Amino acid sequence: MNIVKHEHKKIITSPSLIGFVITCILLNILLVFSARNSYADYIAEVSYKTGVRMGAEFDRQVENLTPSEYSVWLQMQTEGITDVFDDYNAKLIGEAYVNAFNLYGIIANLMVDKYERLQTVVERNTKTGVGMDLYFAGATYDRHTQLFRVIMTVLLFEGILLISLTMLLSLGHEFNTKTEFTVYATKTGRRVNRAKLISCILTGLLIYIFLSIVTLLFFFLINPLGAIGGSSVSSGFNYVHDLVAGVRPFITWFDLNVIGYVIATVCASAGVILCFGILSYITGLWIRNGYIGFLIIALINFAIFVLPFTILGTTLPTYFLTLSPIWIVLQQGVWFTDGGSNVLLPHFEIVGIIASLVILAPIATLSSSRFKRKNLV
Repeated sequence: MNIVKHEHKKIITSPSLIGFVITCILLNILLVFSARNSYADYIAEVSYKTGVRMGAEFDRQVENLTPSEYSVWLQMQTEGITDVFDDYNAKLIGEAYVNAFNLYGIIANLMVDKYERLQTVVERNTKTGVGMDLYFAGATYDRHTQLFRVIMTVLLFEGILLISLTMLLSLGHEFNTKTEFTVYATKTGRRVNRAKLISCILTGLLIYIFLSIVTLLFFFLINPLGAIGGSSVSSGFNYVHDLVAGVRPFITWFDLNVIGYVIATVCASAGVILCFGILSYITGLWIRNGYIGFLIIALINFAIFVLPFTILGTTLPTYFLTLSPIWIVLQQGVWFTDGGSNVLLPHFEIVGIIASLVILAPIATLSSSRFKRKNLV
């Protein structure tokens, strides 16, 4: 435990790490300011008066708002609106994918089954009326994109870079300082890598959470949320651009409001970051030069990104690879939804994270055992 504390202290007091964190915070602040939307701010302000569920009472509250350009916009966009989920058939999405990509066999069956399950979610949404939630009305797509496809994605990449570089450079420290023959001369010395694993994982996840809290607090300070935090992200104003199925509702498997979706995204991101941390640990045990190790990780993930669809085509190996951490990262904007044509299974992000950890954990154990036994000469 003393070794873990020592390694942890050494990492968090590193000037380069402190500089990286400060740079991330400054970048995130710039991103927050890059896409202000005064209409969305107005909706957040009046949401306490109007409520977030559209209908007759909502219309009356909007009519009583102080007349302005934005109040007129809000009335035009919400008055007489119908539930997007009424008579909506999610099964047609699966059929469109099967026909567009010429899917067959088990792949076609899994794709169709996924959207049959999604239809039960549509029916649930019809009963609960979440499609009638306000979200940010006509500004919903822009505000949702800015938060979940830009800010949250940048935070995820920062967390991945942080934990990968920290892990690789920590494991390669003895190699770079020419002290590995001294440090690893004893069994105790070789166990230091376990302490590095624990300290780097702990540091990486804590700093990611810290960056997320600071950035999100600043985001909601500059872009007020109002009562919209309780609005469902499956509001009829939120949608997905689909090249095959066209513009369609944003449907989450779980009934998530905006705050819930933020929390779920942060938790899933932490899981992905953990996967990259273990992958970096494995790489660092085999390749002592941290910079070369980082390059190899980048090349491996690039290959995993390129192989599906472009080389392997619409085969089962392709869809297995889309459950890998890098593909989960690239699909962050549709986490907790059906995931579109790239995935076959519901809850793909959860399945992918768990599967990756199950695969990486024993590899990390074997790599660690090999390092303890290997001859450094």
